[in-house]
Parts: sequence; C-alpha cells; structure tokens
Amino acid sequence: MRGKMKQRLCRCLLLLLPVLFSACSKDAAGAGSGAQGGASEESVSEAIGEADGDSREIYTQTVRENMGEDLLFSLIYLDGDEVPELVVYDGFCGCCSIYTVKNDAAVCLMDEMTAVELIYFERSGVAARFARWNGGGDEGGYGWYYYRMTDGDTVTDDSVPALGLTYNAVYDEAGAYTGRGVTDYTCAGLECDEAAYREMADALGITEDGGRVCWENAVSGEEMLVLLTE
Repeated sequence: MRGKMKQRLCRCLLLLLPVLFSACSKDAAGAGSGAQGGASEESVSEAIGEADGDSREIYTQTVRENMGEDLLFSLIYLDGDEVPELVVYDGFCGCCSIYTVKNDAAVCLMDEMTAVELIYFERSGVAARFARWNGGGDEGGYGWYYYRMTDGDTVTDDSVPALGLTYNAVYDEAGAYTGRGVTDYTCAGLECDEAAYREMADALGITEDGGRVCWENAVSGEEMLVLLTE
C-alpha cells in the first residue's frame, strides 16, 4: 500500500512540473565530474560590464561587508536576467553564499551552503551541491542535491532540494566491500524511482557536463572591488 501511495505521489509531482519549474545535471554518479570552470577574471570583468551602475554599487557594498582572508568572489549568470549574481566562497568553512540584486538591494539566494563542490546551470536558476562521506567513491558514499534558486526562499544546508541522489556502498557482515552500492532518489523531498528522477532533471534543465563550478577562478575581494569600480 505504501509503495502504491509513493508511486501516486511521484506521478502527481511530475504532473505539476510544468507549473513548478517552468522558469527554469548530470549523470547520477558523475554530475560534476565534467563541470566547466567558473568565471575567470576576464569573464568576471565582462559580466560586470553588462551590470548597470546600481548593481555595481550594490555589489561593491556587499563585497566590502564580506571581506576576509579566506574569501573569494565571482560573478555568474544563475537566473535568466542580465544582472549577474555575486558568489562569495569561504575557503575556511568550505561554504558558499550567492547574492542577486532585486528592488535596488542585495538579496541572499544561498546562505553559507557547505559543499565539496557547488555547481550551477547557467541561466536556469538551478545550483547543485556535492557531498561525500565514508571516503566517498564507489566504496563510500556521496550525494548530489539540486536546488531551485528562484523560488523566493534563501537556500541553506537545511533546505529540501528539488532533486536528490544519494549513493552508499554495501558491505557484508565481515565488513568487506561487496562491489556494489545502493542509489536512492528524491523528487521534491519525496522518494522516487530513477525514471522520475531523470524526468525531473530534464524539466529542471540539468544536463550532463552542463554545470559550471561556482567559485573556480574567482578573485580576491580587493580584485573584485577594482573590477566593480572600473
């Protein structure tokens, strides 16, 4: 009975996808393995060139408020408009925050999300967090969690992902790796099968090798301030 109820819930979610994700990945085991680099200093400068004066001023203030030895900054095109989003990466805690400009103010889309790697799908409004445990890889565990960044709520470590995948290696009673693992899928926080997972990934615009690393080639706060005020 419970299995049938889950199947019905998954079907209902899929029917709602055009409504939930109309504005908006990767293979299960390697969603970020082929992720492209983020903004280089040159492309950061290009993105700033497309930002208007108000956005430059707002981001300048945001950078000044977040200056620190372990902090790096980049600009990415996360949503569909022409104003880039500001990425703040804290190397000390391994966490990332993302800001955008709305109503002449900086708005935090993601607040200190902890991740081994954080990627985004350009102009889709989707970002994905990679985590690992027990050493990761085939003999450990890992997960990919995809978040819609344009739903209005600030995304944190406690947020429910729109789409999720977790893998855990299977060990026998003697503690030896069996050579296999179990992969579980979630769609909008509910268990779903792989077919539903992949259908939702397509609806979100998640494509294999389509993700870009949010902070790769980011610049220091001082460099970002120079670029913003040029």
